[in-house]
Amino acid sequence: MLKIKKNNKIAKSNSEITLNEHGLEKGVLEEIAYKHAEQILFLDGTLTIAKMGGEKVAYSGRRKIKSTNVLFLCDKKSGLRHIVKCTGGNNNDVFELSEPLDNSIKELKKFGLIKDGATLNADKGFDDQKVIETIKNNGLVPNLHKNRRNTKPENYVDYDVNDDVYNVRCMNEIDFGYIDYFRGCAVRYERKEQHFLFNIKIVNLLHILTKISKK
Repeated sequence: MLKIKKNNKIAKSNSEITLNEHGLEKGVLEEIAYKHAEQILFLDGTLTIAKMGGEKVAYSGRRKIKSTNVLFLCDKKSGLRHIVKCTGGNNNDVFELSEPLDNSIKELKKFGLIKDGATLNADKGFDDQKVIETIKNNGLVPNLHKNRRNTKPENYVDYDVNDDVYNVRCMNEIDFGYIDYFRGCAVRYERKEQHFLFNIKIVNLLHILTKISKK
């Protein structure tokens, strides 16, 4: 039995918890959707060292080791972490990002967890024309500083930047720190992609249930 405080009242639910391919917990997430107002989302990725190799593993020149790059959408109000995509560590964050980001936003909207007008915050490494158009086409507000590599007119996308919101983008590092607290997520030992991502989904579920229990 879940007890969730809503509008200063205790709401009870017998929602069954299930995981889909992106790590969304059906039932639980529907009950915390009411918390999403003036929403700020954080888009970022984290490199995980892959000790045993396997699927979606490649050599990272930055870390000088084989690794996996996992991109997340984070929401600090609920502790939501949605897996956008998983790729080899040799690719930058915007590599083939538009389609999985579009699918992620649409799925979160389907659950009522993202509302039109929400701000999507990310560092300037995500300043890519296709990514920004994907964000705007889904009714969200992009909040990214311009990247110096995108100085050509054909790569320029006009939008306003809220510096106050942009300066708190490091808050998603708190979420990554929570994930890295668990050994199975801080270092990848699983060769199969789905096994590695399942570990992250379990940690995600644990974090959300912890947030709910404190209300």
